[in-house]
Amino acid sequence: MQRLITASGLSVLVLASALVLTPALGQQATVYKWVDDEGVPHYSDQPPANATSETMPIRYRRTDKSTVQAPTRADEPQDAVNTLEGQQDADDTAEDAADAATSDREKNLAQRAATCKKAQERVANYNQAQKLYKPGPNGDRIYLTDEELDAERADAQRVMEEWCSEE
Repeated sequence: MQRLITASGLSVLVLASALVLTPALGQQATVYKWVDDEGVPHYSDQPPANATSETMPIRYRRTDKSTVQAPTRADEPQDAVNTLEGQQDADDTAEDAADAATSDREKNLAQRAATCKKAQERVANYNQAQKLYKPGPNGDRIYLTDEELDAERADAQRVMEEWCSEE
């Protein structure tokens, strides 16, 4: 009788099945919850040895690092300044020499007003936020301490005063 699957063919089939099933297994985890004698709830990935626990299935998916980091960088006034300076350089080469002085002044005032508005929004957001965070190396959030939060608020206020003051 002829074999339908050879030994190497079988190992390839097993390997392919494992590769297909492995991502599905990583999408779900079980967490065990129990309450100790003092009424304090505990959570773990291992069931307790000496207590009755409740299982809590947890579903999750990976965080897209670029999506998390993009909004945090968008609020920075310095980025807006760099972008506006780049636009200004490109616009300067396209304009006539006679109109350059007048239009440069108008563009600078418009850019300053736009940067001032972003700085004001940043101050408002920072003052309303109870917690602020910065992106960590793995895309996770690193929350600022109260002292760091106060320093960020003071820096945002300084930047706003710098950009919103009359020249």
